[in-house]
Amino acid sequence: MMLRRCRTDHLPLRCDGNATAGGSAMNNIIYLVGLVVVVLAILSFLGLR
Repeated sequence: MMLRRCRTDHLPLRCDGNATAGGSAMNNIIYLVGLVVVVLAILSFLGLR
């Protein structure tokens, strides 16, 4: 899943896929860490961890 950076410098809000490579990598890392946290929270809620 590719995350897209939204441009906020124009009044009509548009999203385009022209994110820089560093920003895209950082977004992917944050996304993966968030997924791990959610999975661990669900497992601990169900008592499986």
